[in-house]
Amino acid sequence: MEKLGGEPLIDMRMKFVFLAGVLACGASLQGATSYILDFNTQSNSPGLVYDGSYAISPYSGTVNGTSVSLYCDDFNDTVNFGQQNISVYSTGLNQTGAPITNDTRYGVHNASTTYSSTAGTTLYEEMAWLATQMQHTTGTTAQSNDIAIQEAIWTLTDTAGGTTAPHNSSGNNGSAASGLGGTAQSYLTWIADAQAAVTQFNGGANWSYYNNYSALVTSNWYIITAVTSAGCTAGSETNGCSGTGGTGAGTAGTGSVTQEFLAYAPGGLSVSTGNTAPAVPEPASFALIGSGLLAGALFARRRKA
Repeated sequence: MEKLGGEPLIDMRMKFVFLAGVLACGASLQGATSYILDFNTQSNSPGLVYDGSYAISPYSGTVNGTSVSLYCDDFNDTVNFGQQNISVYSTGLNQTGAPITNDTRYGVHNASTTYSSTAGTTLYEEMAWLATQMQHTTGTTAQSNDIAIQEAIWTLTDTAGGTTAPHNSSGNNGSAASGLGGTAQSYLTWIADAQAAVTQFNGGANWSYYNNYSALVTSNWYIITAVTSAGCTAGSETNGCSGTGGTGAGTAGTGSVTQEFLAYAPGGLSVSTGNTAPAVPEPASFALIGSGLLAGALFARRRKA
């Protein structure tokens, strides 16, 4: 039997194959691709509306250089005006499975104690439907409706069951038929509207006012989540996230408390594919090395034969 560096050639080949398999496996368990979010809204940006001391959506930003309108779906966390280079996952609202489950805050659990039974795609569809209505409010009550809609979105994921989110619009009452017609609705009425609209959207019971509102187009919406916050519903009100990502556990700990956003991007965005395990450092390098070693082992085997 031939020798290579004092070891039998067949043994060396086995080591090559084993190491290649390990590296290839490591690459396959990599985390989802992350992207860069630049939050461009400033405290004095033109047209910015405030609900008390809180600036409401929409905000402006870019995801990997693509301009998007951002809608905050996460009252419990924060972002700084003009904050740049935030590492995020980008999940399409029409994606299913691992991306929704592992790469978002509310893919498994809803932080709200009041709306805890709703999570995942349905919750995000309700919030995106509300944001869609915010885009189409008109008339003298447009700003009042926008504030109420933002409060509805915040309430759906508020860790304190909606008691800490601002409710300055709670005195604005109106029927489900009149929201876009002029009469300002309360945030609770907007939540009820969203629940009814998404139920019909998904093939459930018809809602008599469904056609009074702008239709939800899921392909236009993306969930933008800080990488270290993925799978965690615990926000700054409960000391942040564990920072592990991808677990769906909703545990408190230390880590990112960057707000999650819904991004409106009708031109499309690149999306993450879904975590299968905590990220492996330099996964592309592992894949390349693993492929090279595997090819080398096969070549050595053919040469010996």
